[in-house]
Amino acid sequence: MPRTSPGRRGVALAATSAVMLTGACNNPMGSDKGSASSSRPAVPPSSPAHSSAPANNGVAAKSASRIVSDSLAALRAAKSVHLKGKVRSGTDLVTIDMRTGPVGFKGNMRGPIGGGRTVAFTVLRAGGKVYGKGRQLVQATVGSSAASAVGGKWIPLGSASEASAHGLDFTPAGFAKIIKPSGRLVKGKPTTIAGRPAIGIRDQSGWLYVATTGKPYPLRLAPTKKGTGTLNFTEYDQPFQVAVPTNVFKR
Repeated sequence: MPRTSPGRRGVALAATSAVMLTGACNNPMGSDKGSASSSRPAVPPSSPAHSSAPANNGVAAKSASRIVSDSLAALRAAKSVHLKGKVRSGTDLVTIDMRTGPVGFKGNMRGPIGGGRTVAFTVLRAGGKVYGKGRQLVQATVGSSAASAVGGKWIPLGSASEASAHGLDFTPAGFAKIIKPSGRLVKGKPTTIAGRPAIGIRDQSGWLYVATTGKPYPLRLAPTKKGTGTLNFTEYDQPFQVAVPTNVFKR
């Protein structure tokens, strides 16, 4: 087995994939020109109203910048959220399916690494450390022999702070940091996202949809450009726990 730690190479891979993701979300809201109403992507039809639905939170009446600010504040304070979808950065497409809370996260990613090879892997943060797992991840970074030695074990990728410094922070607060609108903000018309009333805010690159009932949580990032992928935020404040893995590779 090579002397180079698969964990260190794993950090490079995880960070690369995370950078692809965050790069696509730094301007989450598209690059098309035109009015907000003409470029808004299609959304699912409204769900039937229920008497127990959360009350209107008043966010739709605020300015576009205030809506974004309130939404990111709500995301930072969320007890948990499920991030799922695809985002594109340049020609690269990254798939993410991540459940996350204030101090930990666990989920799957799939995206290209150096050389253009697309790999799938699982990433986990618990106990102040980040771990990765996946044969494709190890094989693509340090070779087949290392992948055989590691097997299905978790690879330590470093401390949470080290991983965060490389862009690998999928906590609600960490994700809120990478949603950075750019250019003029335009408020769209009321709409519905996955059955929930929402308002869309558009910048020069796409849309951020914010819940207008209950807490003003982000519900969707949707670049205006077709084929660039959409990221959905669901299952807010659901019970979520993640434990430090016991099946960890030791070199």
